[in-house]
Amino acid sequence: MHNTSSGSQPAPKKLRESVLKDEKIGANKALKSRERKSKEQVIEKKTQKELSDMKEIRDFWEETFGKGAIASFFISLNAFLAGEEGTFDAAAFDEEISARAKELSKQG
Repeated sequence: MHNTSSGSQPAPKKLRESVLKDEKIGANKALKSRERKSKEQVIEKKTQKELSDMKEIRDFWEETFGKGAIASFFISLNAFLAGEEGTFDAAAFDEEISARAKELSKQG
């Protein structure tokens, strides 16, 4: 009696190596994808935290000095910095900001 089984033959060595290589490449791509997504999530969380912090600062300024206080501050800062090139009088700037804050608090 002859053995004429029609069972599957083991894959040739090169084919097995190719399959293993493809599986390794796929696993590496999946790992890199997970790492990228993880980094993106960290960046997103940091961005949301920064936005939350900025909103908190804005709300504080608006509650303390009234609406438009931040714009007024930067307008004043720009005016002082542009006024005398190369010099900045911190005391005068502080007085100006205090005066504007008082003015805004009276309005609000």
